[in-house]
Amino acid sequence: MGYAGLWTRIYDMDPGCLKQFASFSSRLSLDFEIRLIGTPHDSQIAALSNRYSDRVRSLSLLAPREFPMYYISEFLRNFLGHRASRLRSLELTLLGPYRAEDPYEPLFLGDYGLFAGRVSHLQALSVYCPSGALILQMDCPVFRTLQYLCVASNASWQTSPTIHFMSCLQTWTELRELHLYFGLPTDLTDIPHDISSFLPPFKYESCISLPSIRELHLVDHVRLISNFMAHVSLHPSTVLNFEFIVFDQRIFPETNITRSLAAMNLVEQVSELAGAPPVHVELLCSDSGGTFSAPGSPMGRVQVAWSTVPIPDDDDDDDDDEGPVPQFTLVFLSWGCVITQIASLGLALDTLELSYVKTLALDATEPHFLVDWLPAFTKLQNLRDLRIVEAQRAGRFFKALGIPASPGRACLPKLESMYISVRSMRQSTFDALVKALKDRMDLGSPLPVLRIVMDQNEPLGADREKALAQVVGSMESETADLDFKEEEDEDKKDAGSEANVDGGQGMAEEDEVRTEDAGTQGDDSN
Repeated sequence: MGYAGLWTRIYDMDPGCLKQFASFSSRLSLDFEIRLIGTPHDSQIAALSNRYSDRVRSLSLLAPREFPMYYISEFLRNFLGHRASRLRSLELTLLGPYRAEDPYEPLFLGDYGLFAGRVSHLQALSVYCPSGALILQMDCPVFRTLQYLCVASNASWQTSPTIHFMSCLQTWTELRELHLYFGLPTDLTDIPHDISSFLPPFKYESCISLPSIRELHLVDHVRLISNFMAHVSLHPSTVLNFEFIVFDQRIFPETNITRSLAAMNLVEQVSELAGAPPVHVELLCSDSGGTFSAPGSPMGRVQVAWSTVPIPDDDDDDDDDEGPVPQFTLVFLSWGCVITQIASLGLALDTLELSYVKTLALDATEPHFLVDWLPAFTKLQNLRDLRIVEAQRAGRFFKALGIPASPGRACLPKLESMYISVRSMRQSTFDALVKALKDRMDLGSPLPVLRIVMDQNEPLGADREKALAQVVGSMESETADLDFKEEEDEDKKDAGSEANVDGGQGMAEEDEVRTEDAGTQGDDSN
């Protein structure tokens, strides 16, 4: 038996074990995941890593808080200085804040730094660092061979001129997947503060083409993302995922208005790239924020995902595969009271083209159900399938289902089925649902199929089933062990979240400072 297709992943462990595993076969490719902890253990691990560097296919290096940049730089320099000919993937994670008074220079990854021609075969690069801890030379030749790039909180790119950033980006012809967390040049917001001059977005003289990119993930100020999209031409099949803040009660109202305009423009830009209206829409709303938020912050999150082609129902699919996912995802974040969360969802519903949507999935917390749903229902003329998850307090939502769109005409006229999954349903919410379904029946648009899944500890009950069966064509009720908690990769969460939050906190602090500076400069960071 040969070893051509074999490899092994070696996590941080006792140096003796590492040596034993690595010595199994000289043909075996190695994946190293190393955590530096500031003890002699690091030196032994580093020596062994250097010894086997010509067999390492993937290197993941994580350093704890306040770990001196010098040691990290030396580790990488020694490792890359050896024959790292098989290295295809490099991941560098630095946790904790970078202090300008640190006696050590920030890491420099570039032609004249740690790379210096040593990683010519690198295909994937991931860097999670606090702002200021790293300098990435974007015109380094290594970027021209990368297929995957993820950079978080890179101050050196934020301060780079947009023209330089764009000219370098255009040379990354092999890149298929790009993730940038607070890495867009800030001079993309060189737009006059006057709101009337915001649209159309500020443009440079040319628009660059990025035909190789198939996935683009951006977390940044919404105006930066919108203006970046105005400068690039992407393939229509590119998967887009953008995350940004639209409402923040701590800053000038005018700033929130310009953010809203930028978000509206961004939706139009994505829709233009799609080339067709959405037919499948998913709304995931929660009162816990995303990349921008620190634990305990009053951050609301509205995730809007859509596709221009139908996505099949995979509820009964037992496979572990994730299956097809929407091509476009925009995450509207808000900081502050419930009103800002409602405003974020309202903005998304008002902006998105809903006329051709056939399936709509909604998973929301209580505040988001308080939005005025009737305008959205009025636009959903072709909706066939409505799916609602965790609807304990969706009374207002259900009431809107029974309100006529016009005299004698029900809203959602083509609705064929509704699926509700909920752990428990308040009596007031249940009453609103029954009344809405009866009103639809009286208007000549009865719901053909209703399916309700309740938690096994709180089944629907015979009386409720009977009440619903009288106002729908077909009724199905079942119980299940419902658990709506998100499953996350803890290692990835720990590695990336702290670096990403650094950028978000910096944004909030910057806005607060500029708010205190009376004048029209308060919008520059958006």
